[in-house]
Amino acid sequence: MISQTELLLEMNRIGYPVAAQRLTIWRRKGLLPRLKSRGRGPKGGKDYFWKEDDVLERALLVYDALEHHVSAEDALLLLAHAGFDVDTKIARRTWIKRLTNLEKRHMRPLEINEQLDDQYWDRAVTLTAKSSIPDNIPQSNYQLLTANVLRTIYAIKDFRPSDDELQEIAKTVNQWISLWMKSPKLENADPIEISAATIKHLLELLRRGLSVTATKELIKGTTIDQFTDAMRYFKIFVCGVEALARMSVSNCQTGGVNRPIREIRGIFRAIIGPPLIAFILQLIGEGYERKLQKSLKLVEAYIRVADLNNSLKASPTNLEISVQLQHVTGQLFDQLCEIWRDFSLFRLYHIA
Repeated sequence: MISQTELLLEMNRIGYPVAAQRLTIWRRKGLLPRLKSRGRGPKGGKDYFWKEDDVLERALLVYDALEHHVSAEDALLLLAHAGFDVDTKIARRTWIKRLTNLEKRHMRPLEINEQLDDQYWDRAVTLTAKSSIPDNIPQSNYQLLTANVLRTIYAIKDFRPSDDELQEIAKTVNQWISLWMKSPKLENADPIEISAATIKHLLELLRRGLSVTATKELIKGTTIDQFTDAMRYFKIFVCGVEALARMSVSNCQTGGVNRPIREIRGIFRAIIGPPLIAFILQLIGEGYERKLQKSLKLVEAYIRVADLNNSLKASPTNLEISVQLQHVTGQLFDQLCEIWRDFSLFRLYHIA
């Protein structure tokens, strides 16, 4: 449990200056949960508090969003993508509106001498400039693949790459595979070559899973009850990932903040949340809800075990595996944190 005064003091202590009135406004807008009350006895008044364990991490994400001039409505959607409890009607409506605005932006009239792909290539150049690219792979290869991924996600639904474009993408991918296969560990492996037809199928899967238009149509085609169930299932999955992080990522506590919870919620908000929620909605719409519920019961059981064994590490019976898992998950965790902290990288999809 944490009171509003305690939350206020903790946020200011770790460098998030906020006034009590601001927290009250966040509560009224649904950005923070409602306070619970408990009597102090006869004529003793009441204590008001939050019973949720993640209120501090939630307040920090709200603070970050509003500091970047995100509206309260959009901030609520970001909280939904991070696995926090929110008003699902508002989240669903805001998500549809956000995706519609993104569609309209990419349907704008072209300027003189401007090609439809220019905006994707410009964005690809910007993104690849931030990447650490091996010297033996031309930067243009990264730019080609990045540009095609971006236009697959953002272009209107009638966009499809030409046969020549598919051949060029396949050529680039196979160059990468060829360089990768030269590793001493893979020198005896059978050669791999990806065809243009396979690239076409992969881009189509990418479009179905991540494209703006496909996601909007999926959400609009679900009922509010289905959307509410999807958000509930999504939260269980997020909590399961947090339980795994508590057992496998070292240095969990930083300045009073539960580092895995805050960082993982940020990663889901910026990267994993939207496509995973859409995937859950697809499973529900295609009749897989019962199997989904069965799987999530296993996740809930895992969470209960993790909560009962806070000091438990990934493999208490095999120290070598535990150390290796901590090393791998720790590196991956840090890399994902760097990605989601790059606000401009995901502004185009989530905030713009």
